[in-house]
Amino acid sequence: MSTINCISLMVGRFQPFTVTDLENLKSLSAETGNRVTIVYVRSHQWYANTPFSSASVRKMLNKIKDAYPDLVELVCVSDEWDVSAVLDKHGVYAKKAIESDHNSIKAAITRLALSVGAENEFKRCTPECIHDMYMELRNEINRKS
Repeated sequence: MSTINCISLMVGRFQPFTVTDLENLKSLSAETGNRVTIVYVRSHQWYANTPFSSASVRKMLNKIKDAYPDLVELVCVSDEWDVSAVLDKHGVYAKKAIESDHNSIKAAITRLALSVGAENEFKRCTPECIHDMYMELRNEINRKS
């Protein structure tokens, strides 16, 4: 009889990581009883809805991991939406990804807040542990717009 190893995955571009992502992270961890592996799917082209560099997103996600060690197991980077690339191919896994239209709207509002300099709105839409990245992300989004 084989054993099933369950892991919890949260897959996305995180442009940027928002309070809705944090709510989803907490919900997924509570639902499964596991800490969550965050899988950042890197884009190799610039798009208006993916303005942040891989380095910035990894930094942001590592801040989330450090701030919520009871929720986050690890942060992975993938070049493909097919997350099997980050899984151990010798085991059997149950995987779960959360997708939320509401989060897409929250991320768009956050990017707009950064582009127009609305720091309070940025802080309202993002977890406190990444508030210190405001100027870095603002500079990055304005360089690319």
